[in-house]
Amino acid sequence: MLKNEGFFLAELILSLSAWLVSACVLFPLFLHASDQAEEHRKSSEAVQALYEYLQMKAAGSAHSVLHHEAYPIEEMELDGLSVEVCVHYEKKNGKHERICDIYFKE
Repeated sequence: MLKNEGFFLAELILSLSAWLVSACVLFPLFLHASDQAEEHRKSSEAVQALYEYLQMKAAGSAHSVLHHEAYPIEEMELDGLSVEVCVHYEKKNGKHERICDIYFKE
């Protein structure tokens, strides 16, 4: 009667190849997910900068408005009653994105 102690070489190669295939599939997915998380973080910070600016404008402290270096803020008067406020930010791929909202004067 034979006693088999340990793995055969074929079993070892098969298990290593299974790990290699799964790593080759999961690694790009992980990189894509981390890139999307970074894009979402930048977008959230830009939205936060926009609404902080709008809150300060609504409070009447227009002269002491905050200025974000990474998220420049631009105002454009639409008519006598409303102003469009936009925040610009750069995506990871180099494209420029902007988020805008309209502020109604009182």
